[in-house]
Amino acid sequence: MHAETQSTERLVSHTYPPVVHSLTSLRFLAAAWVILFHFKEFFRGTGLETAPIAMSGFLGVDFFFVLSGFVLAHVYLPKLRAGRFDYWDFLVRRVGRVYPLHVLTLAATLALSAVAARAGVTYSIWDLGQWMTLPKGEISRGLFAHVTMIHAWGSTNGLIFNLPSWSISAEWFAYLLLPVFVLAMRPLLGRPLTLLAASVALLIAMDVARRVGTGTDLLRSTWNLGTLRILPSFVLGIALWRFGEGITLGRRLALTGFFAALVALVAAVQFGAPLVVIVLLLAAIVFLCADAERHGGLKALQHPFPVLLGEVSYSVYLWHFPLGVLTFDALLAQRGEVGALGGLGLIAVVLAGITFVSWVSYLLVEVPSRKTLIAAGKRLALAESFR
Repeated sequence: MHAETQSTERLVSHTYPPVVHSLTSLRFLAAAWVILFHFKEFFRGTGLETAPIAMSGFLGVDFFFVLSGFVLAHVYLPKLRAGRFDYWDFLVRRVGRVYPLHVLTLAATLALSAVAARAGVTYSIWDLGQWMTLPKGEISRGLFAHVTMIHAWGSTNGLIFNLPSWSISAEWFAYLLLPVFVLAMRPLLGRPLTLLAASVALLIAMDVARRVGTGTDLLRSTWNLGTLRILPSFVLGIALWRFGEGITLGRRLALTGFFAALVALVAAVQFGAPLVVIVLLLAAIVFLCADAERHGGLKALQHPFPVLLGEVSYSVYLWHFPLGVLTFDALLAQRGEVGALGGLGLIAVVLAGITFVSWVSYLLVEVPSRKTLIAAGKRLALAESFR
């Protein structure tokens, strides 16, 4: 009886919590990293724009891709195994999560660019109104691609409108193919270590193939088939969840590994390690963070405030480009020479302002529209079942 109790306790200790709050908190840090990558461009000549940590901030998007695979596997893989996976409900929830804010920020970017053009705003880096100079056919095609979220599928000739939203298109691609990914991985789902090794090999192989075939990095793809960029990272996230489902390092080793991975990440960025290595370290952080939380570790990342920041990080990510460009090129156009530290300070202040707007957007747009779309999806499914 005692041995049975110990076995049950070990099983419980290996189970991930329903929601891994510390991973939610890390989403905000990843969004802030991407924002640093973009906003550093407003401080050229200060040294900030060449700082390795700022230059590599675009890889925060790949953290999101790995995290998406991990979280969706956590929520839906057990349902897929049990034959309880409802693809319609899954897609409705994904659309409810990403689509309303995507459309709102797209419309806001178009409106803000038109207002800025009338006000005679001069842009230093990105011209929000550049789309207005394109041929009408290209504008129409771009709008169609953005509204249908296929603008990272090679459907446009470049980044237009709310430029960072290409990653939402890539996420949408991964959502649509989730059952396909799981089906393709099924032969290895019973061998989690082999599955993890195969997913790492896939990331490396796709990066090498992209370099050989096009001379460009897979991990720099955006509008030009960003769908390929998300594929190995998303699969890696799924493999990490499956690997961690049956294996744990325990509280002490998970915490030690988490902080060691953070140090290794900083070192890899600082010394210019290959991009694939940095992404693998980001993936390790996802796994170790989740592993530590199921043993009660990383309490600081589970407090309500950082979790709230993580919840609004999607809004922060989509609002930061139009609001940031207008802030730096209109409100702060006369900022003068501020240096690298001054630039970091201004970026932090602007990020705080965008975060506040994003919090309001989260409360007034994201949450209500998500609930509305999910309810509508359920009504449609119910009506269909009676036909």
